[in-house]
Amino acid sequence: MSMFERVTGTTLLPINTGGNMALCKRVLAAAAAIATGGVLALAPTPASASVSQGYVIGVGAATDDWGDEGPLSASQHSKSYAVGLWQWVLWAEGVKEPNGTQFDMGDIDCRFGSTTTYATKQLQARWHLSQDGIVGKDTFSRADNELVLFAGGAIDDVTYGGNDGEIGFWRDELGQYNFPVVYEDNEYLTASYANAPAEACQYGS
Repeated sequence: MSMFERVTGTTLLPINTGGNMALCKRVLAAAAAIATGGVLALAPTPASASVSQGYVIGVGAATDDWGDEGPLSASQHSKSYAVGLWQWVLWAEGVKEPNGTQFDMGDIDCRFGSTTTYATKQLQARWHLSQDGIVGKDTFSRADNELVLFAGGAIDDVTYGGNDGEIGFWRDELGQYNFPVVYEDNEYLTASYANAPAEACQYGS
């Protein structure tokens, strides 16, 4: 079974638990993480990050990790792994593409093109934000409200719970966010703002 297969309306998603991958149903994500040794963290330490650090970074409570991240757009950091992380958010939220279909894993290419711009505007409209297609501080700040942190020592599991599914990220010992390579188990990319090859975002592409 694929790690991303949708089964009878329930999405099975990758959750990294202490460096190991585990399948977790969306509706049981928090319970499963706790059962395997994760602890729901409500750390008081404020997050501190910015694009100048070169990566999407967080520390402490995940719900304020992204408020000073970005911008990402068709003209800003448009060919980066940070875009890949954002595209997973669009996938989890189930927003629409220009042709009316759902933003799917085939669209996760680490390129902020017309499809990603359109889908971003759809999500901004849902969140009652300015529909400019730019993932700036306001959009990132709204997105991190959906992050749930399961502290695991040097490496933390962070789950994004969207309107249509969940995706498991992890923060490494430097606080840098990592996201899964599409269609590949146990392969992750660090969400960097630097230019990156698109083919690395999807296995076999």
